[in-house]
Amino acid sequence: MLLPRAASKLVAPAELTDSELRAYLRRHFAECVLPTRIVRVDTVPRTATGKILRPALQDLPAPPAP
Repeated sequence: MLLPRAASKLVAPAELTDSELRAYLRRHFAECVLPTRIVRVDTVPRTATGKILRPALQDLPAPPAP
């Protein structure tokens, strides 16, 4: 059975590398919940009340294929 590939979109400091981020995630989360791809974004779209605007997250650039 093929599982869907998860992509994570995040706002992170430029000095934090993807490999450092992956190492951190591996220490704190089970392998089955780790994203297969990470996409850095400048900002997360929010509603007027400050909540994350989830539908707008889908419109952000797609991650490059691994």
